[in-house]
Amino acid sequence: MSDFNTTTAGQALSAIQSAAIQATASRNPSAKLAQRDAVCCYAKGDFKNARLRALVSLSHSVGIFHRAYTEVA
Repeated sequence: MSDFNTTTAGQALSAIQSAAIQATASRNPSAKLAQRDAVCCYAKGDFKNARLRALVSLSHSVGIFHRAYTEVA
């Protein structure tokens, strides 16, 4: 797990893309809401919170032990 204070745009975007894929397949509305929040944070340039919200989305849709989560965490 890397330091969230030094989150780059690329790290945030990777997490958002993974969250978008999993949230689309998920029937959990919390996952979809967190993924939308991540996109909004990214658009504002807040890459740290964008990545955190994407990880929340992934935790709601697939869980923290899933490969999609661990690859971007």
